[in-house]
Amino acid sequence: MATSIKISQLPAKGSNLDATDLIEVSEFNGTGYVSKSITGQEIIDSIPVPSSGITIGTTAITSGTVGRVLFEGTGNVVQESANLFFDVATSFFGVGTSTTAANTRMVINESFTAQSSIGLRIKGNGSSTNIWKGRLVAGGDTVAFLMGEYKSMAWLGGHNAALNAWAPLYINPDGGEDLYLGSRTLNVVTPIMTLRNATGNVLINTTTDAGYKLDVNGTARVVTKVVTPILEGASSGRVDLKYGFGTSTPSSNILSVGYGGEPAILIGSGTTQNSSMIQMNSTTQGFLPPRMTTTQKNAIATPSSGLELFDLTTLTPSIYNGTNWQDVLVPNSNGNVLINTTTDAGFKLDVNGTARVVGQATIQTLTIGLGAASVANNTALGFQALNANTTGSGNTATGYQSMLANTTGVNNAAFGISAMSGSTTGNDNSALGYYALAGANTGSSNTAIGNRSLIVNTSGSYNTAVGRSALNSNTTGQLNTAVGYFALRLNVIGQNNVAVGDNALSASTGDVNTAVGTSALSATTTGQFNTAIGASALNANTTGSGNTAVGFSTQTGNFNNSVILGWGATATASNQFVIGTAARNAGAVVTQVNTSTKYWEVVINGVTQKVLLA
Repeated sequence: MATSIKISQLPAKGSNLDATDLIEVSEFNGTGYVSKSITGQEIIDSIPVPSSGITIGTTAITSGTVGRVLFEGTGNVVQESANLFFDVATSFFGVGTSTTAANTRMVINESFTAQSSIGLRIKGNGSSTNIWKGRLVAGGDTVAFLMGEYKSMAWLGGHNAALNAWAPLYINPDGGEDLYLGSRTLNVVTPIMTLRNATGNVLINTTTDAGYKLDVNGTARVVTKVVTPILEGASSGRVDLKYGFGTSTPSSNILSVGYGGEPAILIGSGTTQNSSMIQMNSTTQGFLPPRMTTTQKNAIATPSSGLELFDLTTLTPSIYNGTNWQDVLVPNSNGNVLINTTTDAGFKLDVNGTARVVGQATIQTLTIGLGAASVANNTALGFQALNANTTGSGNTATGYQSMLANTTGVNNAAFGISAMSGSTTGNDNSALGYYALAGANTGSSNTAIGNRSLIVNTSGSYNTAVGRSALNSNTTGQLNTAVGYFALRLNVIGQNNVAVGDNALSASTGDVNTAVGTSALSATTTGQFNTAIGASALNANTTGSGNTAVGFSTQTGNFNNSVILGWGATATASNQFVIGTAARNAGAVVTQVNTSTKYWEVVINGVTQKVLLA
């Protein structure tokens, strides 16, 4: 252009300004305006030239977002980004967010799907293993939280500068997947606790994995409680506490805690019992309860029922029953039990005072008491005596299983092994002897004295049997009296019989017979209303009835209604009256009544005489 022009006459935008061009301007000198010319070179020289490297773009930033941070972008161009934000008022710096957070200086807002992605990384460099790399420190001058790499290990922990104390958590020091907690010094890797990722085991004060889920090398302490999934969810299981010494492998259980089908507490090793809450197993040691004197025992405040200890004064175990202390009777060194005395007089049981047994007392299978149901006025002496009694009262049972089956029978007396053992409801019976009245008796008012007397009686009543096997077969017969060995032995249902003497009426099953003397009426079976007095009197009769015989060996055969008097006198037909024999006394006298002619035929020494009846 090379001509002098005014600013108002400058060429349009896009035209070049030459250095030789002159621009005419007016300058106020205080009194007025004076024209002045400025060259194009002077204008060019007055514009500052920026340093090389960064260009503020080709387009001016005419409007931006408050808080946006300018950065050097591609081609050395300064740019702003929506992902970088700074709030001057709160000194908040955001990466990926412009939303401030209360009491927060910096927020990095980012999320990743790839496991290898990194939100914030502080990376160190260098080859030495004794320097920190990428260390991040948070805290004050005295106590700080540190994170970074040291000795080729990842460290996370705290440090107290004043105490020079270091409490780190360091990860993967051996290149594996383990987690180590704690080190005694900074320069030596001595972990306090190790979590083994491969096995899930926790090691405390040791780095040797012996296979236990928790392995403590040293003393362990639990202030409150230990809870395991076995005890808090499973239906059954065990937690075992084992012991070992030095470097030895723990082997024996010293304490097991179980749940469900297992005992609650097991001390020692061995087979457990499911019904126990606490079980101790040992073949070399015993249970030692608290030990104290009687004075110390009595000084226990508000003892609980069941509290147990060993009394050093009485040398006995002692249990509190809710009201007072009760000493547990135990034999002394001589095998003797002393009650209310400390002087051993040599007795196995020595009671100084009145002894009382509320229930049953058994001494070498001999039981003394009230029997079953403990009815107050019963007396039971012997093993299982009155064993089934329910409401029966006034009974006395002495002997092994005497009155064994009695339930409601009253006022009975049984003496002997199994005497009245089968009686259940019978009343007012008396039995004396081995198995006397031993059958399933319901009859009443029977008396059986002798071995097996009335042994099978069932419902017969008012019978008296005295002698071994007297009335031995009687079941329902009543009002019989048998005195003597085998007297009325085979009677079953016969009634109102009297047999006195060895084998008297021993085969009878009939009624209303009386036999007095050894073997009197001994062969009679169904004969009735016979009376025989004397040894062997009528002992050949079996079915004859209504006969009366007095004297040794008086006989009738099986005739009826005869009267025979004298030793050996014998009737030869029914309805005879016989006195003596030809060989004995004055001679035989036989009288036979002939009712049709109203006279007696009397035979004296074989000669028949007739005597008219009045």
